[in-house]
Amino acid sequence: MTPRHGSTDPERNGRHERQNELHEGAREGTDEAASTQASIPRRDISDQMLRDDTTNADSWLTYNKGLEQLGYSPADRIDTTNVHTLAETYTLDTESSGLEVNPLVVPGDPPVMYYSVQDVWKVEAVNARTGEQFWSSEISFPEDVKSRLYAINRGVAVWGDAVYVATPVPSIVAFDRYTGEELWTKDLLIEEQIEDRAFVTQAPMAYDETVFVGQSSDYATFTTMSALDAETGEILWQRRTAPKDEWVAETWRYASASPWMSPAIDPETDTVLFSTGNPDPAFNGLVRPGPNRESCSVIAVDAKSGDVKWSTQISPHDLWDYDVHTTPQIIDVYPSDGDDCEPLRAVLITWKAGWLYLLDIETGRILERSPPFAKQGGPAFLSLPPAGEENAETMYPAIEGATEWPLDAYSPKTNLTYVGANSAGQKVWSDPDWTAETYDPDSGFARGGGVAQIDDEDQGSSVVAVDVGRGEIAWEHELQDTDPDWSSVRAFTGGSTATGGNVVFHGSPRGHLIALNAETGKRLWRDRAGGRITAAPVVWDDSTTGEQYVAVAADDRIVVYSSDGSTA
Repeated sequence: MTPRHGSTDPERNGRHERQNELHEGAREGTDEAASTQASIPRRDISDQMLRDDTTNADSWLTYNKGLEQLGYSPADRIDTTNVHTLAETYTLDTESSGLEVNPLVVPGDPPVMYYSVQDVWKVEAVNARTGEQFWSSEISFPEDVKSRLYAINRGVAVWGDAVYVATPVPSIVAFDRYTGEELWTKDLLIEEQIEDRAFVTQAPMAYDETVFVGQSSDYATFTTMSALDAETGEILWQRRTAPKDEWVAETWRYASASPWMSPAIDPETDTVLFSTGNPDPAFNGLVRPGPNRESCSVIAVDAKSGDVKWSTQISPHDLWDYDVHTTPQIIDVYPSDGDDCEPLRAVLITWKAGWLYLLDIETGRILERSPPFAKQGGPAFLSLPPAGEENAETMYPAIEGATEWPLDAYSPKTNLTYVGANSAGQKVWSDPDWTAETYDPDSGFARGGGVAQIDDEDQGSSVVAVDVGRGEIAWEHELQDTDPDWSSVRAFTGGSTATGGNVVFHGSPRGHLIALNAETGKRLWRDRAGGRITAAPVVWDDSTTGEQYVAVAADDRIVVYSSDGSTA
């Protein structure tokens, strides 16, 4: 099946003069800034705006752009001939570290950027052209919760006059999008969940008066998918990812099977698509017999009722922490014999073991599987992990996967999916004595075994372009941006974003934002954004300023670049 539809290397590309001019004094005290800035333009986010986000160049309204989560912006002011003209416009210092957030951009005059800040737990709104702050609001937690927060947050959702953020409590908090005033908060824990073991890291999704969100855990408790009324916070439905009647005995209680990442929404079929992670414990499958249903799966849920339409399990009874937890993407595909046939709506999903899958959105049937896009092998790869550390064996990829949670991009112009790929291995073993009763969450994730780093001079990361419909690897660009002494958790690379200008932007482990030719993989431009990048770049066009912007979270700050595309 076939899916539808001049190089430079500056390290500091003329940034300082421009940054000082635009950003001077922009963040000198949040209260003072808020009182002196112009107000946010009144434009409530409609369902039609969310449906059109994929095809609009001036917005980025959901986590990976569009309800379909394609990671593609049609912005084409910057293309393969002028991407080298990008220069840093401003930087948002966040007082945090290890940022994994994708900002959202609501069009207007001026456009407004919304983002969450982990560690210090804030949601902020700024002028997307200059970085000048409109408001900054703290996310409040009970005092006894603060010390045990899982301090990761990947972004916010917008709908109507509100902005929504998920928290590690776990809860959802709604703020007024224009003032930053808290509107409501709702706890997401349900009966029989173990307190302090479930949390949320994902950016929620909002559509049709509803906020959708999935919990996370690797601390030996089950997790849920939820829908809330966007106006009131009332829970409309909640559903476990580990159905009691489909797990053996009481093993559902510590199932995990977490929907770590933001879902995709198909408005044509009123379907919400969640993806889930490994069952707990990761390496000892003896204590959780059976396929461990809906772990390592794609789950299609009716948006109104929460009923499961279908679920496709990519890795039954997973033993390697190989999640199927990347954000799903929705595309149209045609039979490989041409475009004369009706298109088939399909779901793209990446498995950490190193393959990309294409599923029928109506049935969940697997249509295609790509070739491996990263190194695979070793005695423990897709084999029973040996018992005891003394018997540990090697597997490629490591538990961080051939790809981790960072976002993929699909371009309808090239019909390619761009994956941040990792080639790093580990030694793994299982602990035959692990039990849920004696497990202590203070010891870390519920592994049911352990991992050890290996010496590997060849470990590295790359951007791989995959033609899923044809089952081919189109090209691979080696980043040459990792250190063989790094651990596999340090080495995995960031997210990708494709554009209408046939450019792929990607963030690297060493903190470089790079631009590649979407058709060939040739590097066109690179700049050191700062610290490590794991999030995906966010791209939008501003017709008022006549510039295209690229924003990326780099460790403790969000860096914004722009250019009018002129090469004169």
